[in-house]
Amino acid sequence: MLIIRKIIIFLFILASPSFVLASLSSFIITGACSAGQVTVLKMSATSNAHAGLSSSSYPISVCVDGVFGLSDSCFGTFETVLKLSGSTNAHGRQGGQADYPSATNTCLSVPLGGSISVGYQVGNCSGFDTTLASMSQFPTNAHVGDANAYLNKICASANEPPIVAQQLGSVVWPSLPSSNSSASMVPITISESVISSPKSLLLEEISNLTNLLEEEVFLITNTREENSNLSSAIIPTLLNEPIINVNSNEISEINLQEEISPNRGFLATAFAAIDFPPQDFLDWSLWTTLLIVILFSLRALWRVFKKIRTK
Repeated sequence: MLIIRKIIIFLFILASPSFVLASLSSFIITGACSAGQVTVLKMSATSNAHAGLSSSSYPISVCVDGVFGLSDSCFGTFETVLKLSGSTNAHGRQGGQADYPSATNTCLSVPLGGSISVGYQVGNCSGFDTTLASMSQFPTNAHVGDANAYLNKICASANEPPIVAQQLGSVVWPSLPSSNSSASMVPITISESVISSPKSLLLEEISNLTNLLEEEVFLITNTREENSNLSSAIIPTLLNEPIINVNSNEISEINLQEEISPNRGFLATAFAAIDFPPQDFLDWSLWTTLLIVILFSLRALWRVFKKIRTK
């Protein structure tokens, strides 16, 4: 039937990326990110971890998706997520801090016309789309972990660019390069003289489809007058109840609710400050030196204690 065909068209429109009100989402997994996802950074563990670039061999990956044209590029429309002391086995600092000597940064970018923001909040990422990871301390020399590892959160939001054409023809979208590729230009053919934002297109399609469905109901009423019981039971419901009730003022971006992690801030900060447990040569050197100092101190205290007892 024609009405079923219209419903199928409507569902296809809702599933189309051009009409979805996109929201940034993130996942922390063991292994590589799935196809279509962007790897922001990698970690040696989900808590009290060292960080590395997406090319490092660490087992834990921070993955993001949900926004068209998302990239890990540090060019164009981008925000720095975390600045690292090296490409792997690194401590991190906030994106607004000065670069480490290695100038190794992790970033997120969107195509020209889109927007992206990265913030750092204590407790949760209220006001942002998602929590990317957490830091043992702000603003620098931090270990990292998943969203629940520490109270200090790394937050992010992103929006796709609206599709706008001023005249018939082609619109050229600049495709931002990833970390190891050059920029390219991808032409998109536009068949309308003026195309509004995805949100406006969605509302217009819903309105048009609702009108078509009402026309179908009217035709069914005229052609099946003999079945009055069926008409009286079904038709008023279809005519009086809105099939889809969409208010443009009610459509808003979804903010993911983050569970506030337990208060482990002081202990986590202390462990990060002394690099416990040790994970590299520098950490082991520090702990070996501390152990020697502690042993000599205890020996000296024991000698003082013995002298006091003999008197």
